[in-house]
Amino acid sequence: MGKVTTTNYTQPGNLFRIMSPQDQQNTINNIVGAMKGISGPKRDEIVMRQLCHFFRADVRLGMGIIQGLNLQLDMRQFMPAMESVSI
Repeated sequence: MGKVTTTNYTQPGNLFRIMSPQDQQNTINNIVGAMKGISGPKRDEIVMRQLCHFFRADVRLGMGIIQGLNLQLDMRQFMPAMESVSI
């Protein structure tokens, strides 16, 4: 048997990517609908934590949720730190 590599985000990301475009949009709409109900003093912390999970599964999923929530975010907070690169 070959080596299987996976993370906690591999399966949900793969599932999202094999969905039809309509199913992807329905998934995004369902998540956005649920997240719009988040309130309270830790709302921003909760939303950011969840967005990190969604981005790790699939960038298009994370972007769709950001758009659905009408958030303006600095995408660098979702990307790993990059070393100085010369081109």
